[in-house]
Amino acid sequence: MVIVTQAQRRQVVPAAKTRPRRSVIPYLLMVVSAMSLPKQRIKLSIFFTSTVRVLFTTLIFTAGGMGLGLLLGIIAMITYGLIAGVQPDMRNAYRHVAIPLALTVGCGAFLGALVLEIRARRTRA
Repeated sequence: MVIVTQAQRRQVVPAAKTRPRRSVIPYLLMVVSAMSLPKQRIKLSIFFTSTVRVLFTTLIFTAGGMGLGLLLGIIAMITYGLIAGVQPDMRNAYRHVAIPLALTVGCGAFLGALVLEIRARRTRA
């Protein structure tokens, strides 16, 4: 790996009756081996961050599944009420649509995030 540093600027003398040219900036190269390498993370830190990442992803997807399920459940209950000609019980939107959909999406998100974290740890190790 190479780090590029800026050297002194050399001024280019403009020709007569022309616009002045911009200065040319030469660069020097410096090898990275002179720098210290970053410290390795401890296993507890890696395990903690992976666990938090998986749980946060699961929470976000579960909340999204609950919101989507509630929207679909309300639309279904309104449609049922219009077709049947009765006033629907909106608690069924939670009980029979939103909560089961949130649990399903949450379980899928948990398994997917877990697989992705394990795969990422194996490739980095």
